[in-house]
Amino acid sequence: MMCKLILYSIAKGNKMLKIMHCDGHSICFASSIFTNFESLMYTTEKIKSLQQKSQEWLDKKHALTTGNIEQLRDILRFHEHRYYIENDPLISDYEYDSLYKLLEKFEKDHPNIITKDSPTQRVGSGLIKDFPKTKHLVPMLSLENSYDEADLIDWDRKARELSGLDNIEYSIEPKFDGASISLLYENDM
Repeated sequence: MMCKLILYSIAKGNKMLKIMHCDGHSICFASSIFTNFESLMYTTEKIKSLQQKSQEWLDKKHALTTGNIEQLRDILRFHEHRYYIENDPLISDYEYDSLYKLLEKFEKDHPNIITKDSPTQRVGSGLIKDFPKTKHLVPMLSLENSYDEADLIDWDRKARELSGLDNIEYSIEPKFDGASISLLYENDM
């Protein structure tokens, strides 16, 4: 039996809601990516400005400080909007991840400047309060990005430490973007 998933996006109040519809059952969750939907309406001038600022950050023309951290957060929010809402990214995943990691490291080194609406704080929040929590039979884990050999070696080390195995055989497949869902079929339904 196949489960047909349909994902709807709805602006409600100051949250972007996502409605996932699966064979007659709807699951609603609030996207934690955006906390102020109205502020994400970008003019042509604003888009050009953010594209230019993005390139400056990618070219490392700026050193991240407490004085310009909000600019980097705005740039990341803009690119999240282009990617997740408009499905029209203007930078590559690698470029986005580079900017994100810069912010993530800076916030780790300066935890007092982390804000609730920072792009680094979006995962795990924003669920509607009455959405029931479920313990999965098998944990749903996230993938990590890797762009160099050092990342892969470190990931392998962690996997061997956590598993207690000296040798692990890996299967590598292309990563496809999308939503995750864990389904348990009972009585073929």
